[in-house]
Amino acid sequence: TKEQIVDARVNVFDNPVAAKFTVAARDIELAPFQPYLVNQVNFVLNAGRLGSKGELTVAPNGSGPAKVAYDGTFEVLDFATVEKDGGQDLLKWQSLGLAGVHFALAPLQLRIGEINLQDFYSRLILGSDGKINLQKLRVQPEEPDAAAAMQIAKRCEDAAIGTDYLLHLTTKLVTGLTVDAQRMRANLDATGGL
Repeated sequence: TKEQIVDARVNVFDNPVAAKFTVAARDIELAPFQPYLVNQVNFVLNAGRLGSKGELTVAPNGSGPAKVAYDGTFEVLDFATVEKDGGQDLLKWQSLGLAGVHFALAPLQLRIGEINLQDFYSRLILGSDGKINLQKLRVQPEEPDAAAAMQIAKRCEDAAIGTDYLLHLTTKLVTGLTVDAQRMRANLDATGGL
């Protein structure tokens, strides 16, 4: 097993309020995330390692949702999945690299400058319904009845109101924040970083 490394450094700005995270991660094992995928996908994630290097920026956006953006690279190495029911190889590759990635919320954007894929394998099966097996990787949710749909919509609305209120409180807190650079450096040094 390779050593998993995540290095994150943060810069906080007070005028305007914003935070910029410099992130470098490598060899993050993906297989431990399989239990979270069980009810979401029709395959078993056996192996894979994730890496990323870039900058994540978070800033308030007036009364709208926070501005969140990521610029950097991603790589997924030694990725392997098998079919849930048969256990046969489904998707595998040695290396998938994404360079020049720009992702932003509000407005939603995704740009990828370059994609590199090495040693790719896919098991394709054409079903009697005319669809290939890769079109059915995601578990299809059952259609909720009208009452359940209204209840879900109400929960989403409540969550959005709560999130907006927390962002408002956080903005008020950070707006009046005074950062003593020497003391912050001493604290970071004493704790070995974040």
